[in-house]
Amino acid sequence: SAPAVRSNWSSTTPNSTIDVNDVNMDIELVKGEYRIYTDIKLTRPPLNTGIFNPQKATEDYSFVYPNPSNNGFHIVCDITSKTNLTINIYNIQGQKVQTLVNQDVSPGSFDYYWDGEDHSGNPLHKGIYFYRINSDQGFNTGKLILQ
Repeated sequence: SAPAVRSNWSSTTPNSTIDVNDVNMDIELVKGEYRIYTDIKLTRPPLNTGIFNPQKATEDYSFVYPNPSNNGFHIVCDITSKTNLTINIYNIQGQKVQTLVNQDVSPGSFDYYWDGEDHSGNPLHKGIYFYRINSDQGFNTGKLILQ
């Protein structure tokens, strides 16, 4: 039997709280949805993920491999038109920890590698990170799991 718990928990999603009466209570989510709840009221992260401030998602194609990884990630982008391309890596607090690329590129397929280090070359802690690909056509975001 779960211990008795009575608390109001906040989500990282704005204005989303639940009243927890039992740690084994069900929470309904749509397929593919996830939420992180905590008993500490969180502020909106500074990272613009497109969730809080919707923008046009890019039609260009990208994927990451391997993910999860313990020694680095390849971020592959197929760019369909000449554009300024930026790929930034953010920690779970929304702080930028690395810029992989910030340059004009012509159409083509590009493979950028992130070694799990910050701007100064220091290895980052295991955990969840996010990438954001920005181009003139829009953006794409995703999750990276560093083991």
